Amino acid sequence: MLPAHRLLSSLRSGAGALSSAASASLFASPARLFARSMGLWSSNAVKHWVGEQAIAQPTTWRPYWYNGRWRAPELSRRLQSLRVKEAIRRGELKLEPTIMVPPPKFKGHKRDKMKPVARESIAAKMEEMPKLIAEYRQAARERRQKLRGDSRFK
Repeated sequence: MLPAHRLLSSLRSGAGALSSAASASLFASPARLFARSMGLWSSNAVKHWVGEQAIAQPTTWRPYWYNGRWRAPELSRRLQSLRVKEAIRRGELKLEPTIMVPPPKFKGHKRDKMKPVARESIAAKMEEMPKLIAEYRQAARERRQKLRGDSRFK
């Protein structure tokens, strides 16, 4: 297996696993294939395809244990993404249709929901207010008269 820097140069020159037409499109500025929110690696089809590639070439796609330590994969994550995109362009890899999740509904604030209820209860209490004020004044008069009467004849 080639080291990463030699593999990259072989990809650019057209040698290796990809043809020269494929490698030319591999490093050209790619058109937008995916929606901004959908990540390439979150697709189940991509995970399955990369898994198959990792079985065929284990040291190229996944970290591996060699000489008592873990080694990085020979293809960086960026180059793996380029390989996946090239497989999509060639038709080896079919992506499932993107399902756009509807945006979450704005829940709002409790105070906005409670305003009409509070206004109704305030209006109902304001209708009772003259009666309550009259009762309070009557009770206050009686209390004052009782205190005056008690204080006069000690």
